Amino acid sequence: MLWLNVLITGTALTRRRRLRDRSRSRLERRERIMPALFFTCPETQQRAPTGIQTDVKSLRASWTKKLKVNCSLCGKVHELSVRETYTDGIMLDAIEAFRRA
Repeated sequence: MLWLNVLITGTALTRRRRLRDRSRSRLERRERIMPALFFTCPETQQRAPTGIQTDVKSLRASWTKKLKVNCSLCGKVHELSVRETYTDGIMLDAIEAFRRA
């Protein structure tokens, strides 16, 4: 009888802790919004925003897709790979952070 009581109590405590810890709660779990995607304009060689913000799930789903983006720097439409746009952005951010350090 004592063992059953401990199991029930332990389960209830675990459930209460999980509900208090919002990062583990299924109801409160949301994908984190990532920084906006930027690309390097092939005409000006400057970074330009794509105007797209994404989350991890959407990025994973569109990883192999292409984007057509109106460039705010040169006015042309560029076709970009989502994968290349993301990885180039990560690399440029890392280089900038390294230079500042």
